[in-house]
Amino acid sequence: MAEHYNAIIIGGGLSGIITALEIAEAGLSCLILDRDVEEKFGGLAKESFGGMFFVDSPEQRKAKIKDSAELALGDWTRFANFDDADHWPKAWAKTYIERCIPDIYEVVKKRGIEFFPVVNWVERGMYVPGNSYPRFHLVWGTGQELANVHITHLKKHITSGRVKVLYEHRVEELLRTAGRISGVQGVIEEGGSRFLMMPMSWLSQAGA
Repeated sequence: MAEHYNAIIIGGGLSGIITALEIAEAGLSCLILDRDVEEKFGGLAKESFGGMFFVDSPEQRKAKIKDSAELALGDWTRFANFDDADHWPKAWAKTYIERCIPDIYEVVKKRGIEFFPVVNWVERGMYVPGNSYPRFHLVWGTGQELANVHITHLKKHITSGRVKVLYEHRVEELLRTAGRISGVQGVIEEGGSRFLMMPMSWLSQAGA
């Protein structure tokens, strides 16, 4: 059976949930295929401390921690021990540090996430120097609150029909057409029947 969506997301962890939120907020539709049962939607994020790495945040400024993107990038680069071939890891580090406040901090704050006022250390380094300032921001309510807040926002889009979640759907294979991923197929955990899903864009190209 094929169903029509703008995008298909494999896994209902925090990354999958936030990806679905961004797709729905852009006015598109998506399907989340999660292997687990509905009660465990949100994945391992619910069991985490909910720590998030931010640079030059309001919490740091309030604590008089004078952090900067330049200093954070230097710490990250030194600790990661990049070599000349690590173009994309270097680009990711630079982009994350420069964009973590507007693209992550400000977004989760608008969705209702709060942080402990005390910023914590992470990866100070034992043999190689790590972070020179505290940058680990703990969510008030830990990872469980981080997941639950985003699940609550997602439910609005599930109700509107922009997002659909299928539980106990184990994806086993990515389908490829003309060198690109065009769909997924797998098994429904209960009963063992198979399923096939393809995004709307590929179905349109195929004349469906």
